[in-house]
Amino acid sequence: MFKRNSPTVIHFHMRNLSCKDLTLPGSHIIVYRTIDDGEQVRIPANVTHLGHGQYKFAAKAEDLNGDCIGFLFTNPTAMSLHYDIHTTKKLLNEINLVSLKSLIMALPTKIQNILMPVVIDKEEKKVNGKI
Repeated sequence: MFKRNSPTVIHFHMRNLSCKDLTLPGSHIIVYRTIDDGEQVRIPANVTHLGHGQYKFAAKAEDLNGDCIGFLFTNPTAMSLHYDIHTTKKLLNEINLVSLKSLIMALPTKIQNILMPVVIDKEEKKVNGKI
């Protein structure tokens, strides 16, 4: 999962169609983006070649401003690559303890008895400044 409206790095692999050379200079990779099934737009490509056909793309926060993001990486001498990203407003480690307690209370009693002491211990450590 990726966090909505947060910059991230996407690693991908593109192969040259000629099979003679696996590398494609990063500046020649064109990136298109769609947000929530909207219009496909070309965006400035911040693509870096890492070696042996592997690349990384630095997506800006505004590139991830939606629930479902589609990236299309193209190059005239390579097979195009499509990459879907689903975003969330909060990552799991950002969910507050109250939400977590509510979620646990909806589970069967046996599971509640296992998980609740862990949450309470974490809450106490947070209150005492140990987290």
